[in-house]
Amino acid sequence: MGFVDSGPYRDSTDHAQDTPTWVQHTAEIGTEAGLLVFVALFVPAWWRARRSDTHAFTIAALAPLATAVAYVCSEVLKSAVTEERPCRAVTGAVPSLAPCPPHGDWSFPSHHATNAGASAGSRWRRRPVRGPRRSVRRTR
Repeated sequence: MGFVDSGPYRDSTDHAQDTPTWVQHTAEIGTEAGLLVFVALFVPAWWRARRSDTHAFTIAALAPLATAVAYVCSEVLKSAVTEERPCRAVTGAVPSLAPCPPHGDWSFPSHHATNAGASAGSRWRRRPVRGPRRSVRRTR
């Protein structure tokens, strides 16, 4: 099986192996703990929304559930797509910093991207982006 992005993958793993050990450990922890940032953002959103209208409170309260549903959907999609992880698919590459997950833990779609997108989507849904306000000048 050939992996389409084998050149950039090799470049990034080579670069990662050349970084100082403390950077490698920070990156390894950050990829796992970074997901907790989204969980931590749900709490203040819920806290602020509880004094707001019912619609905002409902969205803030259901945001973690929506993220969990997105995670389950990505897991189902992973089972259908079965995209091999680059740590197994790219031959001759140096090992990645984190150990390669076991066979059957497919790479697409990414759980990190799914969780980040669902979290951001629920935040956007609660507070949509509005365009610039125009001041209307009244003439007599």
